[in-house]
Formats: sequence, C-alpha cells, structure tokens
Amino acid sequence: MNLYTLYDWGTENPFVNIMKFCKPWGTQNVVPVNGGQNSWNTGVIDQIPQDADGYPLELPFHVSGQETLQVAYTVWTNTPALPSGEYIVLYDGEGEINLWCDAIIISQTPGRIVVNVTAGLCSMMQLKISRSASGNHIRNIRFLMPGTEFTYQTQPYNQDWINKLKPFKTIRFMDWGATNNSPHISWNDRAQTGNYTWATKQGVPYEEMARVCNYLNSDMWINIPHKADNNYITQMADLIRNNLNPNLKIYVEYSNELWNPTFEQTTYLNSIGNQNVPWPERIVPFIQNALDIWTTRFTGQLNRIVRVVGMHSISPDVSERICSTMNISSYDAV
Repeated sequence: MNLYTLYDWGTENPFVNIMKFCKPWGTQNVVPVNGGQNSWNTGVIDQIPQDADGYPLELPFHVSGQETLQVAYTVWTNTPALPSGEYIVLYDGEGEINLWCDAIIISQTPGRIVVNVTAGLCSMMQLKISRSASGNHIRNIRFLMPGTEFTYQTQPYNQDWINKLKPFKTIRFMDWGATNNSPHISWNDRAQTGNYTWATKQGVPYEEMARVCNYLNSDMWINIPHKADNNYITQMADLIRNNLNPNLKIYVEYSNELWNPTFEQTTYLNSIGNQNVPWPERIVPFIQNALDIWTTRFTGQLNRIVRVVGMHSISPDVSERICSTMNISSYDAV
C-alpha cells in the first residue's frame, strides 16, 4: 500500500504532532500597509535567516524592498479531518506564537500553549510566529493532538491511521520520499528528522520510514531518487539497512514510472543517457548502477532485499527490453 504525500490539506493525518504536515512557512507584513490589509503571503521566507531545521532565527525581520517588517506563519486547511479538542503546542526558545480561525488559545506559559481546535467557519487554522528572539529563537514546535502530550515521543502516530495500515504487509514510500520530480542529488539534500515540516519537496526522512515499518512490523518499499549521486545511494542503503528491523524485507526500486513523460525523471534520464542507444535501453545503466550499489551494501545480507525493476503492464515491449538489457543477476522482481 502506498502512503500519500504529506500536505496541510491532506486527511491521512499520520502523526500526532501535526506540525510535521503543516504548510511550509509563508511571510506577512507585521502591520497593515497604508491602511490596507496584510498580504496573505509576501513570499520572502527565503530572505529570512533560518536554522538547520527551517525555523527563522529572528522575527519580526527586515527584508529589503518590503514595506514593513516580516513575520512567519503556517496553516492547516484540513481541520474538519482533525480530531476536535484541546491541543498542546510546545516549543523551545523565546517569543510569541499566535493562533487564528479554528484554533483558539485557552492558556499559555513560556514554551507551552493550550489550544482548542474545532472545525468551524474557516475549516482551517493558522499558527503565526509574531516574535522570535535573536539568540534564542522559537524552534522545535510540536503541535500535539488531544491526549498525546506525554506519549507523542514513544507513540508518534495517529492511532486511526495505524489501524488503517495494519492489514497491509508492505508499505511503499514512493510519495513520502517525494520520488516523482525529486530534487535530491547529494546526501545533504535529503529530508532531516528535525525539519519543522515534512510536507515539502524534500519529503519524509528515511529514518521515519523505517520507524513506521518497525512500528507496524511491515516490509518496506523504498524508491531511489533519480538524480541521487553514488554517495547518496550508498548512504541511503546503509541508513535503511541499519535502521530497519532485520526481520523485515526491503523492496528497493530506482525512481518511479520511468516510462511516464509527465515526470521529470523520465525526460531527465532520457536526455542525459547515451544518445546513441535507443530508449528505453538508454536508461538501463542508471537502474543497473543504483541496484548494484545496494547489492554491494547488502553483501552477506541479500536475503533482506528485493531488487525491483519497475515496469508498465500495458507496455510489455518496453518492459521486456529493459529486463533483457539488465544483468539478470542484479534484480529479483519486476
């Protein structure tokens, strides 16, 4: 079973810490300009210094060319799909957090806010960092579902989501890994566990994918980004090998739907492959290289992995030409 990409408007809601699927930061004017209304998103978050996890180092912040100082905010547009009740917002650092629309602050002390969440007129809610102190900026925000403040670290998953996944023996993380049109090239490009949200083009960290499978006792299906360099592929194989329960299988596939021209991976590989070799044979070296690296990293443990060559069931000629060009001993399934 595939898991869906994380979005602020999604309804899977896998984590009790809903910050992990909030919308990436937007920016707003700190005060209305010339008596008008704040712009919904002034779009200058990339011009505000951030820490390694994506939290602004200081707010409000002056951005050259903007009419006023800027603050940062995020939203969720799926409140009807969230459980209503008292949520707890925890954070490190010094500053001020405001909530709006379907989220109402009940009480707050430094580092902890009690919030009532009810889907109402807006069917959305906003969290805004109105002030973040330079040298001790607001960071590590956790926005926790009702009743999970003291259990979210050991039981990080929404139980309704877990119950839906229990019947499935293998979980495929193609969308969680943001596989289609992936920007990942070097190992530093991957998603990190501390990132304030995983609803970005970086996707969800591989560590979290392994943790989900360990929690469910489910086999793992992982997709290698099409632009990943050899070091990335090596580090990815090592991380998953070392983090996943060794009793669970790992299905490993290079990218996704390499025959589908609506995805960048298809056009990219076709353009950089040997132009003297016809398509689809010209993409085989990339598939071969990725699976060979995984084979090497699992020397002595090949029973743990299933090396998959993705195929298109209604294009048997394409599939047969790819398979016949591959080293027959380098893959296990199609």
